[in-house]
Amino acid sequence: GKDTGEIYLKDGRWLYISEHKMADGGRISLYLDITDRKRAEEQVRTVNRMLEATIEACPLAITVADLEDRVAMWNPASERLFGWSAEEVVGKRIPTRIPGRDENRGLVRRTVLRDGLLIVIEDQRITKDGRILDLEMHAAPLRDEQGEIKRLFVVVVGCPLPGLHVYRAAEQWHH
Repeated sequence: GKDTGEIYLKDGRWLYISEHKMADGGRISLYLDITDRKRAEEQVRTVNRMLEATIEACPLAITVADLEDRVAMWNPASERLFGWSAEEVVGKRIPTRIPGRDENRGLVRRTVLRDGLLIVIEDQRITKDGRILDLEMHAAPLRDEQGEIKRLFVVVVGCPLPGLHVYRAAEQWHH
């Protein structure tokens, strides 16, 4: 048999311990200092908590969607702007596209996938109660460990910001 575990020492270090019983009744014990890994894990948790708090508190609508346009994250400002709660949209297709306007469908996704960088697009979206909004969307790719784009991070601004080059959805694309 074997017993394994992690222990915290009074001097602030963490150890991983693995003890193995031998057939002859003896034991082999392995002690591995995992302090650096524990500190790195805590730093990642701290940064994640800060980012989550920032996204939750941000007055701008923030959405994360996968490449099939399913919502992975919908912050409170998205709820206020569009009218759908996170519970209504997470895991489902993005509900803000205007029905019957398929010419711009997937424009943000296609542009980010093609260019692989932050883009700004002006377009219209619909709210739960049917209002049409003129919006500016700032979209950036979220990549996996191999560098592949797996999701899009989109920040929505209610009116265009001055001084930015903006792709207008109605323009023809010539690249």
